[in-house]
Amino acid sequence: MLVESKLPLRRLLPPNPAMISEDLTNIVLAWASKVATEAAQLSSRQAREEYLAERRRELVFGAQAERIAARDAAPRRQLEC
Repeated sequence: MLVESKLPLRRLLPPNPAMISEDLTNIVLAWASKVATEAAQLSSRQAREEYLAERRRELVFGAQAERIAARDAAPRRQLEC
């Protein structure tokens, strides 16, 4: 479940994407923190991977609805744990 904002994403994005506002940064951090907390509570690696894949699909779908490229919303990079 995505953290909901009162403003559409396109209204939060600055004209220059390199200059992300503090508000948008806080929204992203809150969402990522919530997702990480929920994923950590799952009992198996497979369950965590499925949960994170679903959150990524939601993120990409929401970004595309706001006319943001999927690669910009959720780049395909795997972190080593």
